[in-house]
Amino acid sequence: MCAIISSGMTTGFSAVLLPQLELATSSISITKEEASWIASMAALPMALGCLLSGVLMERFGRKTTHQLICVPFVIGWVVISLSRQVWMLYLGRFLTGLCVGLQGPLSPVYVAESAGPQFRAILLAGVSLSVSSGILISHLLGTFLYWQLAAALSALFPLACYIAISFVPESPPWLAAKGRITEAILAFRWFRGYSPESTKELVEMINKHQVQGNGFVNEDKDGIRALLDPTFTKPFFFSGVNAVAFYTVHIIRDVGSGVDEYIATNIIGIVRVIMSAAACVLTRQFGRRPLTIISCFGAAASLLLLGVTLRFGSDACVPLLLLVLYICFISIGLVPLPWVMVGEVFPVRLRGFGSVVKTAPGIMEAIGADGMFFLYGAVALVGAVLMFLCLPETRNRTLQQIENNYKRGGLWAFIAPHKQNNNVTNS
Repeated sequence: MCAIISSGMTTGFSAVLLPQLELATSSISITKEEASWIASMAALPMALGCLLSGVLMERFGRKTTHQLICVPFVIGWVVISLSRQVWMLYLGRFLTGLCVGLQGPLSPVYVAESAGPQFRAILLAGVSLSVSSGILISHLLGTFLYWQLAAALSALFPLACYIAISFVPESPPWLAAKGRITEAILAFRWFRGYSPESTKELVEMINKHQVQGNGFVNEDKDGIRALLDPTFTKPFFFSGVNAVAFYTVHIIRDVGSGVDEYIATNIIGIVRVIMSAAACVLTRQFGRRPLTIISCFGAAASLLLLGVTLRFGSDACVPLLLLVLYICFISIGLVPLPWVMVGEVFPVRLRGFGSVVKTAPGIMEAIGADGMFFLYGAVALVGAVLMFLCLPETRNRTLQQIENNYKRGGLWAFIAPHKQNNNVTNS
């Protein structure tokens, strides 16, 4: 999870970097336009990184791709720490942002393919917890340290990931899909042990890939037809949220809470981490679907109320409280669960490519703080309705059962699980 923590640090770094660069004593003088570019430069290559990640993880495997990503991640942070001109900040932010995009689809897929169904939700929600922890760490480093030292320390996390990933096996389903059955069995046993349940799942996985053969999209020779396969298109849900990470300090300053913006930023970061940790437990206890719906409606309500208070005025502490409430709601559903669903709902032959739809767009402050919150509130409200109508429940199901449900019963097999007889609890 060290690389995911570094992804969170990339997301949160601009929130503390920009205020330091705007000081008169800064070693690099920047304009407002340059500040905007520094913040958004990390977001520009994220979509490209997601696309490349899908190709790399299918070509080289999940483990090797992790190590490949760590190299430019370290370089990006080092470039930022050594920056003496704005273009070096651009370059460093671009590299780290590209690595965030590369890392985003990869970790959920690797975790989902390695973990058992009883622990998968907790571990996948842990991806979001790692991102939240990274954002908090970057805010704390930026509060107490100069930005160049903070960037240098940030390079240690992808470096640690590169070393740690060397001691774990490759993804068992990926190995099986490539025809490396013996390696797949050894890797599966390393991750899952020798229980009767895991043995049954191992046999199903091996049988499936022996029937399908090898290759990225082997059931359909035509790649376009593969993307139109029901097991790929039915899970194609549009959900996700980008917390106010790039401009946290500026937003706190704009809402006029009366609290020091750095203190408020760290409070929000701590709340985010606590709620992300709670989400790891809640997703296993209550399932993905109800938490996501509650998260959508709660986020919509808090954002719309925040827009109202900014438009018409209120006590100074109310906007900050609503912002914290918003963080609480998104942290139990909208932030962690897209990572969970990415690793679960796509079939293994398309999982690497399909996971690229999970991207996080940057916050654009073109319509004012109140207008921005109105916009995000409206999007969250629409998302709540869509999630209620479309989001499947995948709790306590193996990855193979999830894929089989799409083939046999479609979406309704998840929304109305009582009509299905394939409960994995006793499998």
